Amino acid sequence: MNISEVAKASGVSAEMVRQYEESGLIRLATRSGSNYRTHSQNDVEVLRFVKHARTLGFPMKQIAMARAMG
Repeated sequence: MNISEVAKASGVSAEMVRQYEESGLIRLATRSGSNYRTHSQNDVEVLRFVKHARTLGFPMKQIAMARAMG
């Protein structure tokens, strides 16, 4: 999926997808032959988790720790 498809499927803006990628909350996207970001369905699920956790008021540091624990 490209970044706009992932953003739409997860409910997170494309800019936030980039930010979460840069901060390490989601894995770095693979790149297509034309250098577009390519994300998986797992990335969508992680983004949904992050969005939900942020809605509940968890700080990014705690979300990152929860992700690291599994």
